[in-house]
Amino acid sequence: MRNRSLHNARKEKNDEFKTSLSDIEKEISHYPKNQFKDKVILCNCNDSPDSNFFRYFFYRFKKLGLKKLIGISYVEKLMKLDMTIPPPNNAEVFEFSGSKGRMPSQKDITITPLKDFGEFDSLECINFLKQADIVVTNPPFSRFVEYMTLLFKYKKKFLIMGKTDKIMISGVWENFKNGNVWPGYNYNETCSFIIPPSYEKYSKMIDGIKYGEVPGIMWFTNLTHKRINRSLILVKKYYGNEKDYPKYDNIDAIEVSKVKLIPEDYYGVIGVPITFIGSWNPSQFEIVGGEKLNTFIDGKETYRRILIKRKDKK
Repeated sequence: MRNRSLHNARKEKNDEFKTSLSDIEKEISHYPKNQFKDKVILCNCNDSPDSNFFRYFFYRFKKLGLKKLIGISYVEKLMKLDMTIPPPNNAEVFEFSGSKGRMPSQKDITITPLKDFGEFDSLECINFLKQADIVVTNPPFSRFVEYMTLLFKYKKKFLIMGKTDKIMISGVWENFKNGNVWPGYNYNETCSFIIPPSYEKYSKMIDGIKYGEVPGIMWFTNLTHKRINRSLILVKKYYGNEKDYPKYDNIDAIEVSKVKLIPEDYYGVIGVPITFIGSWNPSQFEIVGGEKLNTFIDGKETYRRILIKRKDKK
């Protein structure tokens, strides 16, 4: 009940939760450093410089060989606020191009007030997006499709957090199917978010900071990491075990209820759980369908499936 309440709060007011530094470190540690060398990193959708995304790159600026780090804070606008009046607390942009000393210094961060609320699709923020090479952040879950669409519009590399179920949403699914985006290293995890002190319900408290656990979180990216192009090892056989792989009533494909049961000797269309995405190697399997798909066996609807097909037949 506690986690469900936190999940609902996350859905209804997603800008109040902060990503923990440990979850950020847990993901980015699996990405080759050379992808970040001489790059401009943008962390928007945050409350920089307190954002753990900004902090992660700030303290690793030299180690990663970054060119520049940009963070944008966000001020939640009030309902029916007169837009002719400046925001109650201006959003700000934080720019860091390295320290003169051995250690990064807060004094080297340039802070500039924004005219607006710091929303990712405002003209001010889009100008900073255009400067960036890679975007790393946790966008509002309620506007996830809009956010990803903007990243593709400006042809950006990115590493962003989202709910696993966002994969099947129109506007995201097409990019997965076409190989424009894939899961990050960590998939379908339960992540700990820092929640406001005013929240009465929380999962744990460390050093006076409240944390709420939210399940079904994954990273979406078009960057290379250690799991990319790692093929599934297939050991099951279809032929001789056909009864274990029933065919759908309405689609010319076989049902495979678990990823580990994918047969190594079948090259037709296969229906697999959405969890397959976390093990997907585009050079091994092609995704041929899944959005708005309903599958039936003996008149009974199965769980949500995506359709795949082997690519490596010799």
